[in-house]
Formats: sequence, C-alpha cells, structure tokens
Amino acid sequence: MHIALINTHFAPDLVGGAERSLQVLAHSLRDRGHRVSVVCLATTTRPGSAAVDGVQVVYLPTPELRWRLAPDQRYPWRGLPGWLKPFWHLRETCNRQQYQRIVATLEQLQPDLVHTNNLLGLSAGCWGAVKSLGLPLLHTLRDYQLLCPRGQMMKGDMRCDRQCTACRAYSLSRNGPSRLVDAVIGNSKFILDRHLAAGFFSQARTCLPIYNAWDEGQEPQPRSQAGASSALRLGFMGNLTAVKGLHRMLASLRSLLENNQVKVLVAGNGDAAYLEHLRQQFPANVEFLGWKPSPELLAGIDLLVIPSLYEEPLSRTIFEAYRCGVPVLASRRGGHPEVIEQGVSGFCYEPEQPGALTSIVQRLIAEPTMLLGLAQGAKAAAPRFAPQRLADEHLALYSQLLEPLNSDSAGSSSGAGASSKSS
Repeated sequence: MHIALINTHFAPDLVGGAERSLQVLAHSLRDRGHRVSVVCLATTTRPGSAAVDGVQVVYLPTPELRWRLAPDQRYPWRGLPGWLKPFWHLRETCNRQQYQRIVATLEQLQPDLVHTNNLLGLSAGCWGAVKSLGLPLLHTLRDYQLLCPRGQMMKGDMRCDRQCTACRAYSLSRNGPSRLVDAVIGNSKFILDRHLAAGFFSQARTCLPIYNAWDEGQEPQPRSQAGASSALRLGFMGNLTAVKGLHRMLASLRSLLENNQVKVLVAGNGDAAYLEHLRQQFPANVEFLGWKPSPELLAGIDLLVIPSLYEEPLSRTIFEAYRCGVPVLASRRGGHPEVIEQGVSGFCYEPEQPGALTSIVQRLIAEPTMLLGLAQGAKAAAPRFAPQRLADEHLALYSQLLEPLNSDSAGSSSGAGASSKSS
C-alpha cells in the first residue's frame, strides 16, 4: 500500500507534538513494509523531494510572499495588522496555487490513498485536490485550526465552549470542503466530537478516535531515585505559552516550593517574555532546562504535570510518561480524562478550582506508597499507546477505505491482469 501523508510540517521541522506523532505513524507504516510519502511545506528547507529515514518527503514552496515576510513563518498571521488577518486566512483557505501544486504532486506520487493532518498553509482546498484525482481521503484532527484562527478556542484566559460569531464566519470556507472527506479521526474523542458538533465532516463514512503513540526511537532511561528526605520532583514538558498553564501551576505550588517540599523541572522553549516572567516570579526550586528529549526529563521526575488551561486535544507527553513509568497529573481539559485512570495511572484536576492541584500534590507527599502504585499503573497503561497499535488501527481504516476500490478493480479486471501499485 502507498500512503501519502499531508501535513504543514515534517522532519527536520518537527515543531510540536503533531509533527512528532505524524513521524511515529510514518515510521510505523514504513516498518510494516508499506510505502509512505509525506507532502509538507518547505519552511526551513528548500522546496523539492528528499528521502528522510526511509520516507519520501516532498517539500512544497511556502504559499505566498506574505507568509515569507511574516515575523513568525509557522504562524504567519502573528504580527500582521488586524485588518489584514481575515484576508490572510481567506487567501490561505482558497489558495488555487497550492491546489495545483498538490494535484501535480499526487499525480507524480500515485498513492493509493491520502491522509491529511494539519493543513495550515496547505489550504483546506487540498481536500478538493485529492478528490479531483478520485483518491480515498482520510483526515486526522490534531488541533482546532478548522474552527478557530487561533487554533486553541481561547479568548485571552477564557475558554470558548462553542464558536463565536467571528470563528463561525472564519470556518465557513473550511466546513464546506470537509464534506469531501471519506473518514475522519480525532486524536481524542473530545476533539472529534467538538468538530462533528460544529457540522464538519458531515459526509464522512467513518468517524472515530485513534490515540497517538510514543516514539520507539526515544528509549526510556533508568529512573533516578530521590532520597528519603528529597522534595517531590514534578516535571513540565512542552511549549512555554500561557495556555499551557505553567504560571498557574507554579502559583498554586508556591508555598510547597518555598518550603522545599516540591521541586519543578521545566523542559521546553517558548515566548521569551513569558519565560523571563516565570524566572523572576518563581526563583525557588524551579529549574528551567530548555528543550530536552522527553526520556531525559522523565528519568529525573516522580510525576508529570500537564496544567493546560485550554481544551488540549490530547498531550502526547501523557503516554511518553507512561512508557517511562511516570504517573501524570493533568488538568481536566480536552482529551486528558480519556486516557488517565483516576487514582491508577494519575489524576485529573479542575484548574479553575482553588487548591485542587495543591491538595493532590500534598496527598502524594504525605503518602509516598500511593506514588509507587501510580507509577506501576502508568507502566501498565503504556502498551495501549504502542506504535504497533497505532499502525494496526490506521491500516485497518485504510483497508476499509480501499475496499470499494479493490472490489471495483477486481470486478472490472475479469482476469485480464489488472495493474497494482507498489506497496
């Protein structure tokens, strides 16, 4: 089988969890003997084609001059005048040039099916490009970019339970083309339901959640043991932005930090002003490590905290922690409660409830045996997120989408030697 994956970014431009998850999927399919091609934007590389770890990657030119001139090429509307942003988003959605590039690329690749993911800069119009060639089309939801130009369903510090008027207008040009999609996956049930409730993917034959997987290429490291009198070691891993909630987490734990009852290790990069604010506000027992491979951070902590303020679809750091035997304490947001068994592999807490986070941490300090039990529960949960399972579930869906085509091909060949594509 030849699968074409389409996503805004791919290696070497692995900017976040979505790109790492897609890389895990591509490698898992490759290891099963399938041919995998990736179509993405050349944001840090030159346009063209290259082989990357056994995967053919086609880097398309960035879509327009405005993208290249924007202060942040990955999120090009940031820094633009407010009156220009609606025009940028309209141009990004209805980009005829990208449509033609994707048609030409797929005609050259000749895949059996196309699996789209994040489409910022590639245009939701690429769904029309895929269907113009008569190819089966699958889409995976990994963020809120189809529903909200900010991609987070947030206004300042406030969560949006539903689309506002501006976001509904913004998403109209994306909702219509979504009817072309044959099957849709959510990386959590939460984000899938949120899009279906907004009317997206109304013609999809299959709608289901498939959780991402940890990366076999990042082997767990031996866990370092804290001394009997040591502080409880908490970890944070991810982009340092306000919606991730690190500032609120540290504020909740301030007294425990100052009393040397907990220590927080922070792995990640982000907004420089936000990071400097955190350094000044929380100097005691908070160590900012910069970017670190997840196994390196997880080897040195007792508990991973995911304090997201927005409805995070599903943080892949949860199952990376499970693989290393690290339990997770996460805000009750988005997809987190779907994969954290309360009191078994970790806890979920309500971030808007005063003292909710602190009370759980204090309980774990007071009852060390509970933390040991949670670590065992985390380790037992890890196989659910293995790359082999990820490949199995995707291949089953791919085969389902190809069944009508395979049946038609078999019926029309009548023993005359129908051609088959490379697998």
